[in-house]
Amino acid sequence: MYFLTQRGYFREGREWLEQVLTLPEAAATADRAAVLRCIAKLEYRRSNFDAALPLLEESLSLCRALEDENGVAECLNGLGNDANARGNFADAQRYYEESLLYYRKHGHDAGIAQLLLNLSVTSCEQGDWEIAARYSLESSPFYSRHLEKTKPTNKPGYVEPLPIAQRARIAYYQGDFERAKALFDETLYYWRLGNNRAFIHMALIELTKVSSWLGDPGTARLNLAEAITERREMGIEVGSYGPLSAAAILSFAEGRLELAACLLGVIDAVIGKEAPLKPVERSELDALTSEVREALGEAAFVIAAGEGLSANPEDLLTRAVHGGDAAV
Repeated sequence: MYFLTQRGYFREGREWLEQVLTLPEAAATADRAAVLRCIAKLEYRRSNFDAALPLLEESLSLCRALEDENGVAECLNGLGNDANARGNFADAQRYYEESLLYYRKHGHDAGIAQLLLNLSVTSCEQGDWEIAARYSLESSPFYSRHLEKTKPTNKPGYVEPLPIAQRARIAYYQGDFERAKALFDETLYYWRLGNNRAFIHMALIELTKVSSWLGDPGTARLNLAEAITERREMGIEVGSYGPLSAAAILSFAEGRLELAACLLGVIDAVIGKEAPLKPVERSELDALTSEVREALGEAAFVIAAGEGLSANPEDLLTRAVHGGDAAV
């Protein structure tokens, strides 16, 4: 399973695992529950939350019936991720805390580390920086212990990047772009070292944003181009909030104001079809919209953003990567 998610074989992985579910011996067993969780994780990585949710619910029902507490913990973690992605933070925290209880009961270092980090993420996305930082710091020794146990399978010098990435996100949303860039660069190094494509594209999108704000559009453009390529190869939606918001920030930083406004328009169209934006994402988008509107002027902004509402998101991303101003 780790190989499938790490290398980005999301579609192929689902096809292979669904064949396992057709086997007679896979009915109502712990193996079936585990396969369902694996497929759900693959769909979650592609942001297909509606496809992942019923798989997790079926797996949880099986695990409870089989008294498989580790399986229950995994399902609850997955349900927490689903709730968090949909902006249901109270439900996410409830699922995460229940999952954490099971992992602590069984002394599962990797599970404890992951749940503490997930609690940090959901706190961060609501703007609770102090709580987010505390959970992130608490997760680090559990990650270290887990890495020590799995040392023979890790590449020399490898460090778990997830807590570092979380500290980077906190720094970014607090406006400390220099620190955020240094930390995102570090996470990208480790994810490249582990060839973890599932996270490489995420770091590249974040680095597009921070490099843009730091006045380095050339690096930002290269990062965005690679992130888009990675997502396409893994079958992950390209025209979604992450790449589009990074492209809008890049365009604004370069002074391509009409293109930035078009991208903000297409974001409005896209987010109506996706899970709701997190509070920190909404604040980021509102602040950028205000700056672009002021720099471009109200009338020109309304025209360009209106054109973006009906534009092809991938066409605008191409313009952002390759340069050129905006009329669609």
